Amino acid sequence: MPPALALFLCLIFIIYLLWTDTRRKAKVSYALWIPLIWMMILGSRLVSQWLDAGSLSGSLEEGNPLDAGVFSLLIGAGLFILARRRVALLQVIHDNPWLAIFFIYCGVSIGWSDFPFVSFKRWVKELGHLVMVLVVLTEATPVEAVKALLRRFTYVLIPTSVVLIKYYPYIGRQFSYWSGEAMNVGVTTSKNMLGNLCLVTGFFFFWSLFTMWRDKTTSMDKSDLFVHVLFLAMIWWLLALSSSATSLMCLGIGICIIVAFEVPALRKSPKSGTLMIVGSVLLFILLEKVFDLSQVIVAGLGRDPTLTGRSEIWGEVLSMVPNELVGTGYDSFWLGDRLKLMWAKHWWRPTGSHNGYLETYINLGWIGVLLLCALIVAIFRKIQAEVMSNYDYGRFEMAMLIMALVYNLTEVAFKGVMLVWFMLLLITVKVHARSQMTAAVRVTPSSPVLR
Repeated sequence: MPPALALFLCLIFIIYLLWTDTRRKAKVSYALWIPLIWMMILGSRLVSQWLDAGSLSGSLEEGNPLDAGVFSLLIGAGLFILARRRVALLQVIHDNPWLAIFFIYCGVSIGWSDFPFVSFKRWVKELGHLVMVLVVLTEATPVEAVKALLRRFTYVLIPTSVVLIKYYPYIGRQFSYWSGEAMNVGVTTSKNMLGNLCLVTGFFFFWSLFTMWRDKTTSMDKSDLFVHVLFLAMIWWLLALSSSATSLMCLGIGICIIVAFEVPALRKSPKSGTLMIVGSVLLFILLEKVFDLSQVIVAGLGRDPTLTGRSEIWGEVLSMVPNELVGTGYDSFWLGDRLKLMWAKHWWRPTGSHNGYLETYINLGWIGVLLLCALIVAIFRKIQAEVMSNYDYGRFEMAMLIMALVYNLTEVAFKGVMLVWFMLLLITVKVHARSQMTAAVRVTPSSPVLR
C-alpha cells in the first residue's frame, strides 16, 4: 500500500472513531479537548520535535520557546475553563492536602536551586498537569470524562504509531545516536517512551474490555468489542516492537491486579482486597532485599541485569548531592557542572537516574522523599474509598497506582513531561462534590467553553 494512502486511511479511521465517541450517551464537554491535546503531547513528541524546529531549539537549561508557548497557551485555556466553572481553589487544596504540600515544597525548593529560573519554568509546567487534571475531573461525570480522554488519546496515537513504523520509517524508527541500535518509536522519541504509551493505553483497553465482559447487565456492542480487540492487538504489536521490559512487566502487574479483584472473597470485602495488594507489594520489596529479585526478573525478560548501565550511576549521583535533607532544588540535579561531569564519565550521556525515588531524593532530599511517601499513602486511602463506592473504577485506580510505583523502580516518572506521572495525578486528585456541581450547574450547557 502506498504510504500516502495508508496515512489517509488512518486519518479517516481516527476521525470516524472520534466522531462516534462524541455521540456516546455519556457526553462530555468540548473542554475535554484541551487536556487531550496536552496528554497527546506527553504521549508522543513535543511540538518542536514534530515540526523539527531546529532553529528554535534551545539548550537543556533554556528549553524551547515554541514548546513553552504551546504549554503556556494550554495552561491558560485550562485556567480559563476552571474560572468559568468557578472551581474553588481553596476547596481543592483542602481536599488534597498532601498533594498541595508536595507541590508547595517543590516550589519552595526552587530557592536553593543553582538554576532557579529553569527550575521555576519546570515547576510551572508541573502545575499545568494539575490544571489539566482539574479540567477533566470537574466535568459533570468525571469517571466518564476520564474514560473518554483515554479512549480518544488511544484512538489518535496508536494507529498513527503503526502507520509511521510501517510506512514512514524515517519518522517511526530511529537509530541510537551512541550505539547505532535500531529502535521502533512510532509517534514517540524512544523505544521506552513507546513502551510507556503502550503501557497506559493497553492497560486502559484491557480494563475497559474486562469490565464490559464482566458486567452481565450490559449488552456488549459488537462494534465496540471489535474496536477493543483491534486496539489491543495493535498495542501488543507495538509493545513487542518496543522491547520495553519495564512497560511489559508493569502491564502484566496491572492485568493481574484487575483479575485478582474478581476473586469472590475480595469482591465481598473490597477493603481487604486493597490491603492484600499492598501486602503483595511489600512482599515483593522483601524478596527484592533478600534475593535480589529484580535482577532475576530483568534477566528473565532478556535484559542486562545492570539495567543497561543505569544502576552503575546510582552510587555516583548519591555522592554528588550537596545537601541530603533538601537536595539540589526542584528538577535541578541534571544541570550545569554535575551534568558535564556525568557526561564526561559515561559515553551514553545520562540525563536522569532512571529511578523515580532516587530522582526525588537528589532533587528534593529526604524531605521530598518523605512527602512523596505521605502522598502515596494519601492516594491509597483515596482509592480505598473509591473501591467501596465504585468497584470497577476503584480497581482501575489501584492497578494504576501499583504500576506507577513499580515503573519508577527503573524509570523516572514522579515529575516532568511523563505520561505515567500525568496518569498518577489523574487518579490522585480528589474534587469536592461542590466543584463538580459548580461545573454542571453554574455554567450553562450552551456556553462555548463546554458545548
